[in-house]
Amino acid sequence: MAACGDSGPEPEAMYDSDMAVYLAPGRPEVERNITTMKAWGAEGK
Repeated sequence: MAACGDSGPEPEAMYDSDMAVYLAPGRPEVERNITTMKAWGAEGK
């Protein structure tokens, strides 16, 4: 992480605000993807 300037995982609130723009009506696949990414994050993936 240090070599490429990655600061590590972002707080969930920041992730939610970043993803909010993609949660348009009629895009349930985006909501499923966000749920999957949060689950993976909780598992340390």
